[in-house]
Amino acid sequence: MSHSSTVSFLSYWRALQQGAAQNSPLRRDETEISRAAPLRADFDPVQLKDLMPQMMMIATAGNDYRFRLTGGFLVALHGAGLKTTPFTKLFAPAHEEQLKVALNLAAHRQQPLILTASATTSGNETVRLDIAIAPLRNASGEVDRLVGLYQPKGPIPFLRRATVTAMTLHTVRLYDPERLPRESHLRLVSVKGQLIA
Repeated sequence: MSHSSTVSFLSYWRALQQGAAQNSPLRRDETEISRAAPLRADFDPVQLKDLMPQMMMIATAGNDYRFRLTGGFLVALHGAGLKTTPFTKLFAPAHEEQLKVALNLAAHRQQPLILTASATTSGNETVRLDIAIAPLRNASGEVDRLVGLYQPKGPIPFLRRATVTAMTLHTVRLYDPERLPRESHLRLVSVKGQLIA
């Protein structure tokens, strides 16, 4: 199950994908058109304004996946400006190649990707994250950008001025756009007669 912010992000991407398919003048291969990533020009981050601090834009040129834009949450979490830094360099060296293959596959198949990752902070805490990444096409129809969203799973350490070290990649999941992840449901448990989320 995914966090509601991740579901909102991927649902917006999917709506753009469906809109691009309906407006496409090319009708020879309906399946290929319906599976094409949305156009970058159609992606309006203001539509997800509450999530903008958690968002990023990555260029696919040269397969080194360098940051183009980053929200304030990412800068605070990693402790530095990230523009032109390769996204894969935020991860431990043992995970870089696997991550490049996954990003390449997401761009090639024009499908969203969900990473689960963790990192230790400078305050010796563990941060767990879901990172959703979705491809966007340029005017020529090529995937030249990946837009992404960081979603923390638990407390946010940078509020205590702690930044993260190299991240560990736990899982990589490529999603069929037709089967986006569902929002997780709140479960209540009773502890000593009190309902706790």
